[in-house]
Amino acid sequence: LQTGDVDSTLTDLAERALALMVLPSTLALHRLVVTEAPKFPEVARQIYQSGASRAAQALATYLAHQSARGILAVTDPELAAEHFFGMLAGHRQYRALLGVAEPGRPSDGTRAAETVRAFLRAYRV
Repeated sequence: LQTGDVDSTLTDLAERALALMVLPSTLALHRLVVTEAPKFPEVARQIYQSGASRAAQALATYLAHQSARGILAVTDPELAAEHFFGMLAGHRQYRALLGVAEPGRPSDGTRAAETVRAFLRAYRV
């Protein structure tokens, strides 16, 4: 993660993560992995560990560092990272996986910014 202010860092992360979550190739891989995970649990575990888990751990480390600096008040960085990515994906990723468009929904840029605002309301000192 970058070393700028918390707002910029989290907004950049949110925008990049959301863009990646809804890429057609990412959605196709997600569908495939979910379908085949019961048959190939070790492969599914490796994909999770090299992707989502790695990103969540990097964010948890960043949040712990910002808490140590007194900028955030995060008592459980791993859970806070899970909250962040969960709020970000929300139903946006689910709709994309199903190919369901919902007119009038916020743009991805707005969703990323709103996620960061809500997250910081919960964790900023």
